[in-house]
Amino acid sequence: MSLQLKNLLIGIAWKLNNNKFIYEKNQLLLQRMRERGEMEKSKLFSLALLLFLTATVFMPLATCPSTLTPLPSLMINFFKTQENVTAKEATTVNLTILHLSDMHSELLPWPLADYQTGKDNDPTVGGIARLATLVNEIRNEKSAENEAVLLLLAGDFLMGTPFTWIGTGVASPLNVSPEIHLLTLIGCDVIGLGNHEFDYTDHGLALILNNTNSTFDTWGLSLPPLLCSNLNITNDAYGLSAFIKKNYIMNITSSGQTVKIGFFALIGYNANGSIIFQRNIQILDPVEVAREQVGYLKGLGVDLIVLLSHSGWKEDVELAKKVPGIDVIIGGHDHELLEEPKYIIMPDGTNTTIVDAKAYLEYLGKLEVTLTLGNPGKGVHVRNYQAIAINDTIEENSTVLGELNTNYIPAINGILTRFGCPPYNEIIARGTVEIGSEDEEHPIGDLVTDAMRWAAANITGKPVDFAFIESGVLRHALNSKSGNITVYDAVSVAALGGIPYQGPYVGAPLCTFYLYGYEVKRALEFALAAGFLLQVSGLRYIYDPTGLPTMKVIRVEQITEDGKTIPIKDNQLYHVCVDVWIAAVIPTVSKEYPVFRIEPKYENGTPISMESEAAFIQEVLLFNDTSIVPEWQVLVTYLKDVLRGEIPEVYSKSQGRIVVWQWFVLNPEDVEVTLTLYALGSFIQSQSTHTSLMIGAAATTLLVIIITVATITSRKKK
Repeated sequence: MSLQLKNLLIGIAWKLNNNKFIYEKNQLLLQRMRERGEMEKSKLFSLALLLFLTATVFMPLATCPSTLTPLPSLMINFFKTQENVTAKEATTVNLTILHLSDMHSELLPWPLADYQTGKDNDPTVGGIARLATLVNEIRNEKSAENEAVLLLLAGDFLMGTPFTWIGTGVASPLNVSPEIHLLTLIGCDVIGLGNHEFDYTDHGLALILNNTNSTFDTWGLSLPPLLCSNLNITNDAYGLSAFIKKNYIMNITSSGQTVKIGFFALIGYNANGSIIFQRNIQILDPVEVAREQVGYLKGLGVDLIVLLSHSGWKEDVELAKKVPGIDVIIGGHDHELLEEPKYIIMPDGTNTTIVDAKAYLEYLGKLEVTLTLGNPGKGVHVRNYQAIAINDTIEENSTVLGELNTNYIPAINGILTRFGCPPYNEIIARGTVEIGSEDEEHPIGDLVTDAMRWAAANITGKPVDFAFIESGVLRHALNSKSGNITVYDAVSVAALGGIPYQGPYVGAPLCTFYLYGYEVKRALEFALAAGFLLQVSGLRYIYDPTGLPTMKVIRVEQITEDGKTIPIKDNQLYHVCVDVWIAAVIPTVSKEYPVFRIEPKYENGTPISMESEAAFIQEVLLFNDTSIVPEWQVLVTYLKDVLRGEIPEVYSKSQGRIVVWQWFVLNPEDVEVTLTLYALGSFIQSQSTHTSLMIGAAATTLLVIIITVATITSRKKK
């Protein structure tokens, strides 16, 4: 009985704490705040549940086991094969689906400092030339069995390394996306879009696709289908709609039969929250759009419905429960590996198979299925599934490797030379600097913001008090097995971004201006309310993640040159350095959310006009002579010239610049312990015949629960 109660309540608590995302059309920042608010409500509910159980220790509820209902099944089967699936009709077909997600322009094996040409001689992972070999091997194997093979990618194929710069044409004469070109050579059948495809705004994405399409015309190639079903282009200022489709129908031959496959693609709730610039676009509700697409594809008489979902597998599970009729979901966005598929089985017998193959070409997912023709949306039978590691045991494809070495690496070196940096594979430093999650301080954040603050002071000739960078901009650790750091490795830490809606798109350039102390605090408050943690230099701040918007930051201190901390002064001007992504959102935030309003200023305190966003950005951009100063450039220079090629011990761990204070932290294990104590107290009461024994048992149990709560409450995370 007590075990049933325990499982039931833990199940309820799990469900509540995973229901975090609230979709708000056209109100991205408000959506972020409401997501955080929902999390805080669930914590309060858990606390209320704990107090309720404490009170009921005195009530002999445990004596009625027959009234309890067992925990209902979540209907998620974690095994390779499914049971109770609708009986197969006569005509069945075998099909192999290879899948990727979140490639992030990671075309070379990584970390590059450990890479050596050849096979079985280095510890690197990934590499698109290795992927090409693996895909060809599987296709040849399946061709002998008369079985078709699909290669699919579920979003974020762009952004993360210097290769993305090439496709914009501004920094390189090639005018083609290396990612799309090499995926086309490999034979990628369908590509879904992710949030990072919009890092350069719709202007930058359209620039890449227009350039690539024009170059492909001269080469006799065609763009692969690019899908995003819930993308609404409200102002097609750059011709993006010519390249993005809502769905795609493909006819293939497998097992001697013609199979009609319907594809659609979605950007999920959480991924949408990461698309900063939505001036001309909006992302529609994925659940509503999924229902529309499933109905549309069924109406076209497809045999199989496949969703390329850039949402994360947890959102995929919820979507599959709400939208029956999707046979297979190829997942992405969360950078998580599902070693086995997840199956959502509906009461009507339909089922959905969900797979997710991590990121950065570390794995290739191989899903082998049998489907029934003329039976769309009923599910597939999974014969086998593998997440195949892409590493140095796989030989590199000579054609793809030749394209990289002949065309694309020289293009990267040309861009690096323009910014005064050595070639891509030159070793510039030794040491290790790790990266953490996007919601915590980590050593890479400390290192990059220190480099930003140094560069801004060096170029302006004036001390810079604080530097800020958003955690999501930082992509990689510096942690090669050899301990070496190449230019390419350092650049790939912070290669994202460009000047929004303008370009050039060769990394996010630095900006500088002045803020009053109270505005610094407002900036931190807004970032926390919107769900973006800022890594910092020259600053230490303490915040409560459970606090209300505008009331999360508890204390802000300046870190002096000798390492001491002093409180910042509200009415004192501070010289700050940020990247262009942070600078670009200031005018919009200040206008739409007055409670977070800040006014960047000149050194004399005069506000900088924000009437025109483009003019404002040009005013705050940091120039070294006539050149912008990207984040990656200052990191390369800082490692090579300031640190003189040796990473100091101080960057071996986080430096305590961001302190998380929580008055109450309730983890799942805390709920389990408390419920177990409750069950124990209830059992003792039910067995007690003497009032004194019952009171003693109840009091003892209550005391233990109070101690548990006190322990939880006293936690602090640093």
